[in-house]
Amino acid sequence: MLIDNLNLKILYELDKNARAPYSAIAKKVGVSKQTVQKRIENLVSRNVINQFVTIINIARFGAIPVQ
Repeated sequence: MLIDNLNLKILYELDKNARAPYSAIAKKVGVSKQTVQKRIENLVSRNVINQFVTIINIARFGAIPVQ
């Protein structure tokens, strides 16, 4: 299964922020919001994306000093 360049860009943006709205991702990759929505739905249906996970950086909360 091949993933084209646009899907790679969308996956990269989702990796940076899985909670980003379609419109923000669309603006960054240079396509319409509808295109991003369809591409993400397609990636989910093809099991390229299995789940969306939030990773918390506890250093941002002041628990660990940032170096």
